[in-house]
Amino acid sequence: MESRAPVMPASSEKSFCNWLIYDGSAGASVIRTKDDGSTLGKVGVARLTINVLGANLPDIALKFGHTGDEVKYSDTRTATHIFVKDVTVDYLIDRAPTLGQRGIALSLVAKSNVVIQGNTFKTDEAAMTSSYVNQYLDISDNTFEYSNSGVHLFANYSIALNNKIIGHPNYLQHKDRDMRGFTVKSQAYLYNNDIRNLGSIDDGKNDGEVILGEPAGGGTKMYGAVESVAAKVLTVAPVYSRDWDNADHRWDKWHVLIVDGKGMGQLNEVTALMQSSSQITVKDNWKVAPDETSKFIVFLPLRQSVFYKNISTNNTKGFWFYGDNYDGVMAENNSINSEGILINAVHVPAKTFYISYFNRLERNVVTGYSPLSKVAGIGLRLSPEANGTPYVFGNLAYGTDIKGNSITGVLPAPILPSRNYSEAPDINGIYAFRNTGYNQSRTMSEAVNIQNNSLNTLDNGITYDLNSKGLTVAVGTGVASCPPHRSLRAELPHKAPTLGV
Repeated sequence: MESRAPVMPASSEKSFCNWLIYDGSAGASVIRTKDDGSTLGKVGVARLTINVLGANLPDIALKFGHTGDEVKYSDTRTATHIFVKDVTVDYLIDRAPTLGQRGIALSLVAKSNVVIQGNTFKTDEAAMTSSYVNQYLDISDNTFEYSNSGVHLFANYSIALNNKIIGHPNYLQHKDRDMRGFTVKSQAYLYNNDIRNLGSIDDGKNDGEVILGEPAGGGTKMYGAVESVAAKVLTVAPVYSRDWDNADHRWDKWHVLIVDGKGMGQLNEVTALMQSSSQITVKDNWKVAPDETSKFIVFLPLRQSVFYKNISTNNTKGFWFYGDNYDGVMAENNSINSEGILINAVHVPAKTFYISYFNRLERNVVTGYSPLSKVAGIGLRLSPEANGTPYVFGNLAYGTDIKGNSITGVLPAPILPSRNYSEAPDINGIYAFRNTGYNQSRTMSEAVNIQNNSLNTLDNGITYDLNSKGLTVAVGTGVASCPPHRSLRAELPHKAPTLGV
């Protein structure tokens, strides 16, 4: 590695103290935490520029915190108080990623108190492909510019304010590349972020989400029926269990959620899982105690996330609660020539039961349509992949508000591509229905409220079916040049033998 003094324009707002030019072997890190990162942390860099000289890229420019199993087991993390401030990382963004030369700007594994502010990261792969921080992560006033992957915020109490993300889809022709914006987990607050040009256009890869709340790395640990409850101890009969390890959480803690029967909708932190007795111990007393009518899941929830006043421009997908979102809000976001706003709830037998409980989509503005899927909408998508026995055993969604939003499309509507490149429905407008999967023996959602939305110049108005119990549709004023509403799949769920779980 060679260090050179910077030559900065007189008009530059920043005067960096250090300038590092990487001229080392491929696969190294430019700056990393000493030893294994298991100390108290308290490290950082500021006012630094990192460039590359020659053909070799470092794998990760700045690598702070732990390097071992702490990625998977968050309770073992100890590093705290890490900062990256006013740092520029400027790499090539037009080359295919090479093993050991990903060109990542920053990687973090820590316990808490991490600040990433005022940086400019222009990299081949995303600036932060991993940020496993337990809690308190501040990412503000940064510019991320890249051609691969995304920016990950896995901490409880993450905030991302006033950032700019610029994608380069013209370099996505390289094999195995995809590109997203922010990926968040639990208790994340994202405000006033400007996100542009994400997603592959030519080959239709599964990418392009603007802000994505997704349970990858967590997901469903088990689901089934409650047999009995004694104070804080549930005796259960799992239909599916991945394992009984209560320590393997990459964010937050494992929680139990009641998805049907008495006590439905209650979320409670798990303190112990006992396989030998099929018992789950929870942290708090139940407000309404479950009983033998109740169904449950154990999962890592994405709790209380807020996407507020962010801007999406020319992205193939949109703002997404993709699964296991609980008590979240997407409000006053602006989607311009992107896919809009989606809540997703999916059941794949013996694998996942991704829920959506008490989430709100309010006062968002969607104009135009996705450059790839050619649609834009706002709504709830149900996808039960169970075909035959066992059917969906509980409610995938509960308490969904879609209120006060505005969608303005284009007529005539553009021709759809030959296949749907997105998990979002290939329709415009407001929706709440079973988009894919199989018809079930029961409803899959309860309490959907669609109210006071403004729909203009669309080929569809409001699309819904009868898979949601207690769905109310109140069309507001300002519905123009589109059908006021329609029932796309208005069949009742088909009748089948009583479900045994």
